[in-house]
Amino acid sequence: MIILGIAFGVGHQTNSQKQQLRHPLNNGYEDYDWSDLPKNVQQSAKVLGYNKRSWDNDALKDFDKDWDDLTGKQQKAATIMGWDEITWCIDYDEYEEEMEERREYYPEYDWNELPSKAQTAATLFGFTQKEWDNDIPVMGMNQEWNDLSMELQTAAKTLGYDKDKWCDDEQEYKKEETQNFINDDWEELPQNVKDAAHILGFSQNIWDNDGKTPHTDKDWNELSQQQQNAAKTLGYTKKIWCIDVDEYEEKEEAVNWTNEDWIQLPQDVKDAAYTLGFTQDIWDNDQRTPNTEKEWNQLGNEGKKAAMTLGYDQQTWCEDDKNNNVRDRSK
Repeated sequence: MIILGIAFGVGHQTNSQKQQLRHPLNNGYEDYDWSDLPKNVQQSAKVLGYNKRSWDNDALKDFDKDWDDLTGKQQKAATIMGWDEITWCIDYDEYEEEMEERREYYPEYDWNELPSKAQTAATLFGFTQKEWDNDIPVMGMNQEWNDLSMELQTAAKTLGYDKDKWCDDEQEYKKEETQNFINDDWEELPQNVKDAAHILGFSQNIWDNDGKTPHTDKDWNELSQQQQNAAKTLGYTKKIWCIDVDEYEEKEEAVNWTNEDWIQLPQDVKDAAYTLGFTQDIWDNDQRTPNTEKEWNQLGNEGKKAAMTLGYDQQTWCEDDKNNNVRDRSK
């Protein structure tokens, strides 16, 4: 996601550059100070957002809009000032080129390097230093330009956006957002994705062993906004999340044999139970075995495979061990 910043830097410009930027060439009033403007031109300039201070001090207002983005009243005011659609667009293009040349970009800046006005603008979109420095998505940036409030559009301009650039970056943001990291190993994850995984309760062990967390059992609407954002960073959408939760529950229910009586177990599950030290009597009476007292990492490959056949993974084995369950470790 690219975040931009505008730095006007007017202090070191030549008078000629200031005249061109302040009073675009095609309106006929480029050499006028505010006090020299005819009254009707002053009134028209006010409609376009100017006052004496902004006119005389190079602070541009609605000139950063294309002709078609002006209201009817603003177009009329521009006409009184000497513009028509063609000359306005010529000056608008020149203005855009000038701004592009003078624009300072902030995406590679750390939070502490941002000017205070850029930090304030970023905060309005939901950024804190943590999200900014770790490229964690925030919901405020995932909006169409026309859906932004006037306050957020102003903040976006402070960060360096115009409408076209915002739309371009929004598409890139959505593309990055939909990248799927769900099947990658922990070591392959970018740092911002690891941070998102931590928000959902994952550790490296849980992630690499396809374990679950208390949050992965939740429906999408039960997740907090922060958790939904984290899930999107991992590659989930609401639809994918809900499908995965349903599939996980069906799979877990299908393979978990710990609540069944011995006589109902298939032979391969009985063999796995034997590996962990169970007999029919121990199983049906919910008793423990020496192996069920062990931590997951103490089971060995054969013991882990047997436990997984019964319906465990590392997460549920460790959780149930803490709860001192005997056979019914899945509760």
